[in-house]
Amino acid sequence: MNEPILSPAHDDLPTQFLFRISLLAIGGVQGGAFYILMRPEIKGFFLQSSHAAISIFFALAPVLLILLLQRTSELRDVFMAVLTAMFTAGLYKFAFDHLNFDINSINPILGDASQNLTYPIAFIVTFLVVLIVPTPFYQAARTEGRFAFPYHHLFLFSWTNVLSILVAGFFVCIVWGLLFLWGQLFNLIGIKFFSTLFSQSWFSSIISGVAFGLGVALARERAAIIQGLLKLILTLFRILAPTLATIIVIFLLSLPFTGLDTLLNTHFAARILLTAVFFMILFQNAVIQAIDTANAFSRPTNFMVMAGNIALPVLAALAGASIFQRIDHNTGGHRHVGT
Repeated sequence: MNEPILSPAHDDLPTQFLFRISLLAIGGVQGGAFYILMRPEIKGFFLQSSHAAISIFFALAPVLLILLLQRTSELRDVFMAVLTAMFTAGLYKFAFDHLNFDINSINPILGDASQNLTYPIAFIVTFLVVLIVPTPFYQAARTEGRFAFPYHHLFLFSWTNVLSILVAGFFVCIVWGLLFLWGQLFNLIGIKFFSTLFSQSWFSSIISGVAFGLGVALARERAAIIQGLLKLILTLFRILAPTLATIIVIFLLSLPFTGLDTLLNTHFAARILLTAVFFMILFQNAVIQAIDTANAFSRPTNFMVMAGNIALPVLAALAGASIFQRIDHNTGGHRHVGT
């Protein structure tokens, strides 16, 4: 069996020390910016949509720059990060000003837990798509030295970026665990200075940004970590793809006995069906791209994966039917109220 091709394209990084300092500084700037933006006097200075758009910009631009920055293309990297973040922030401001879309009123954490989570989920997914999708295209073209996007580059950079962010997030959690232990140890001997310092909002904002930048720097410096994680994920996906395909086939075979009324009358059927479609495509696409297609799955599991692929259009059709039935129900309800 052929081994997955997991080595990312060569990244001409600065020396380790300067590279780490650069990403630390970017993360610190992001943390400091968030601390300032959350100050009541600053929040009151901007219009609501402007303040949220600026916050989105500072949430995206530093993360993109941390992922992209390398010595041979610093100016282009900065331009790409800023442009992508500005586009996302501008898109939000347009939605707020013209479509009555307010991220603050649909916050799934701070808002009403009983509210419809469709909009928050859609916003978070859109945020992640904007963060993840343009970046590997830029990285692929940068590696090729021209306006070209070989799929193997897109695949490798996409997974490398995602896994770098996950490693950095884990590193942030470890740093905060150590800081908590630090503060508690000194509390035992009556020194409250450290625990008080660590609880300050300005400190927590800056240290979180710095730790995130350092986490990405460590992940980018040690490609073996990312390669190992990707190999593990692909191994899991080779098991999960036929497993999910089996679940989908059994689900569809059960429908003639249960009927479609229960499925179509729910308010979340389309969401679950499309989620199944998404994960089925994700699992098998990742495995097939990394491993020779003929050897991606064993013969029995390959049969189930193919059966799952045949079932995907049926799931999509059921999701569409569920959406149209819900729209028709809501429209009929409005007509009833009007009469």
